[in-house]
Amino acid sequence: MTIPTAVFLDTSIFAGQQYIFDSSALSTFVPIAKRELAYRLTGPINLRADVRRYT
Repeated sequence: MTIPTAVFLDTSIFAGQQYIFDSSALSTFVPIAKRELAYRLTGPINLRADVRRYT
């Protein structure tokens, strides 16, 4: 069995945090995922457009 090397965050995750990237949920998860899990974080192609639209 292979171990995943990426975590996909859907736009709904960011929308749920109201696109506040330094929210406690995101600012806690991202550093831990990068450091402890050595995962590459990725999001949908349209994430950048959604962020511009809603912020």
